Amino acid sequence: MDRCITALRASDEKLAKNPGTMYNWQRTWLQRHEGGGGTVSFGVAWYDEEFFNDKKNVFMERMHDAIFSKIGISADAVHVSHWRVVAN
Repeated sequence: MDRCITALRASDEKLAKNPGTMYNWQRTWLQRHEGGGGTVSFGVAWYDEEFFNDKKNVFMERMHDAIFSKIGISADAVHVSHWRVVAN
């Protein structure tokens, strides 16, 4: 879990340096499991629909395999849900 949080922080810091970033990490939740480990959930606000459509599945690209391996999980352990909020 610590490796996961560290990787998310590093990613957030790296992406925050990019002036063209059209999204923002929102909140991160941590649910510890009794037997060890846990689940890390986080939200992302996307500010441009075209950018979102282009980047929404970037976590599935091979470059993330090394990150997942360093954390100690497989890509199969990552679950993503996309939600769209429509303002009235």
